[in-house]
Amino acid sequence: MTNQTSNQGMQPLRKIEHGNTTYLFDDTDIRNELENFHIRKSSEVANCVSQFDDNIRRSVNVMVHEAKQGKGSTLMNAPISDSEVQRTFEKGSNTPGPDNISANLIDFADREQMHRCLKLLWNKSWSSGCFIKSWKKENRVVLPKPGKEDYTECNSYRTIAITSCLGK
Repeated sequence: MTNQTSNQGMQPLRKIEHGNTTYLFDDTDIRNELENFHIRKSSEVANCVSQFDDNIRRSVNVMVHEAKQGKGSTLMNAPISDSEVQRTFEKGSNTPGPDNISANLIDFADREQMHRCLKLLWNKSWSSGCFIKSWKKENRVVLPKPGKEDYTECNSYRTIAITSCLGK
């Protein structure tokens, strides 16, 4: 979530940790708490589910270890192909992300040159396992859910991706 979140008119958020109740008043604290609740919770759920099946977790760990050593499945270690890059064109939104680049901008660029650039960039990221941090960001806002009696709880709000360019 970017700094688009605003709590103007919001009540403080109630946070319960180790049986102690505290209230968050600061915009940054509220934003962080909402991010933890709405965005990071899916990774926590995935971790809980994986605890139920140790065999799958061990298999995934083995595959990750082998992939990092350049071993394992040829599919897992294969570079991103021309056809995979080609299939990404004309599939994205015209809404730019935090980098202000929309899929339309990429689609309307010189297709052959853009194809080469994307393939090179994606394969470098894929083979190194390093991805640009801004690729993981999106513009989101927090909105109160209507009809809630208590707006001091994180589940009284929903996050949505912004569908229009900010600042226009």
